[in-house]
Amino acid sequence: MEKKRFTDIQTIYPRREGADEELKAVVMRNAGEKGFSRPEMMKAVEDDLAAIKTTGSASGYLMVMEALNATDTQKDEYWFGGSITSGVVPFLTGMSDNNPFDLTQPRVYPEFYYRFNGKTKEPGFDIRVSEDLGTRLREYFSAFESNNPEAGVQIEMEDYKYDWLKVFVISDKEDDEHKNMYINILPFKTKEKPIERILDEEIRLICEPNSFEDYVKCFGLSKGIGIWEDNMKDLLSNGAADLKNVIANREDVYELLMNAGMEKTQAFRITEDIIKGRINRRGWDEKTRAELSDLKLPEWFWDCGEKIKYLWPRSHAMSFLRFHCACSLLS
Repeated sequence: MEKKRFTDIQTIYPRREGADEELKAVVMRNAGEKGFSRPEMMKAVEDDLAAIKTTGSASGYLMVMEALNATDTQKDEYWFGGSITSGVVPFLTGMSDNNPFDLTQPRVYPEFYYRFNGKTKEPGFDIRVSEDLGTRLREYFSAFESNNPEAGVQIEMEDYKYDWLKVFVISDKEDDEHKNMYINILPFKTKEKPIERILDEEIRLICEPNSFEDYVKCFGLSKGIGIWEDNMKDLLSNGAADLKNVIANREDVYELLMNAGMEKTQAFRITEDIIKGRINRRGWDEKTRAELSDLKLPEWFWDCGEKIKYLWPRSHAMSFLRFHCACSLLS
């Protein structure tokens, strides 16, 4: 894309006409450059684009891409967090290094961002940035706001703890079904973080990670709620399960159910109930028990599922560790 100066952003939108077609052109070009040619790859691309169209977020993608482009952003200045990092389109637009078709890395699943058929809440974008880039983006979005008084939107910036910058794009058009999009910009002070500072010492000692996949698991065990103490810790300590088979992140639950023979949309729904703590709050209902009863699941699955209050996306852990801990992991 052609670079835009801070003072030349009158044509930036949030809801731009033709945004879906513009984003598709970028994605398809990058898909060709990255060797996306197999039918299953192109179907995944089309599914992602269809979900983006349904959620009305193509303009958001373009807005974020142009902001990073206009501020001369370098790859080592930012990374995207959250479940967006599991998508195909985020990978093809440079918002994620997680390729859903790379079999050499832990698997990621686009449905954790878009759900199925794009039936999801209005998407947001969480960007972790260097302090210098955070300053440049603040200037960029301040100019955006002052230069777009007639755009039919309002962009508000609020400073949060740790100097977070939150950009709200709010449509004042009554017929706009996609009204509130947000961009979270979270500055970090240091890029390289020793792995010892990221993972709980007890988890490192019990799990003894020695591969990227192991560290992704340990990240999930460290950050999830209700997953380590009185749960996976006991299974690992008494030998009832090993690190490869325990639940540490959202995708572990999903894969466990699908590998046991459950259809993916059904597995996804039950996974959502577990990873967001619904089973913890209400227990296993009769319908879910019936759906799971014929599957060959580990004996510990039922008790484990009731204790989980929240699990992080595997894709978030992968993005975090690649960006902040590459040197520690390589050494």
